[in-house]
Amino acid sequence: MPNETDDPELHEIVSSVQMHSPNHSASCRKGKTRKKCRFNFPKPCCPETFIVEPVDSDDENRSASEKLLQQMVTVLESGNDFNDISELYSMCGFQNFKEFQDAMKVVARKPSVVLKRDKGDIFVNNYNPEVLRAWNANIDIQYVLDPYSCIMYIISYIAKSES
Repeated sequence: MPNETDDPELHEIVSSVQMHSPNHSASCRKGKTRKKCRFNFPKPCCPETFIVEPVDSDDENRSASEKLLQQMVTVLESGNDFNDISELYSMCGFQNFKEFQDAMKVVARKPSVVLKRDKGDIFVNNYNPEVLRAWNANIDIQYVLDPYSCIMYIISYIAKSES
């Protein structure tokens, strides 16, 4: 979230078009009966950006990692206050940032990027400031690390029927 004092115009645009509702909408659970947001909000708090490369793990380790990450979602959605990210990790059962990274790698199904986020950014959709100023509407910028996913995304748009 841009600083309101430093860049009031960008702050206003992000506040109005780039925020995901903490209450979620019917669209969040669209498709198969979903228990969580299909857009993966709230996004995890993270002190630095890193790339998640999936690792092989046994079912027990995967289950334990999923529980810890689900606990983070629960804490973030409940609005529990925490002073810093290390306190959040402690509330969720992580010993430190490294343990959080390891859990992300265990549950990952494909390579992805986890962006640096403070607690005020957990419901902000990814954006590029220059593109957002020009477009002035919701955008979702994501790093593409999987060539197959990129091709499937493009093909789905090419083959999309007009409504």
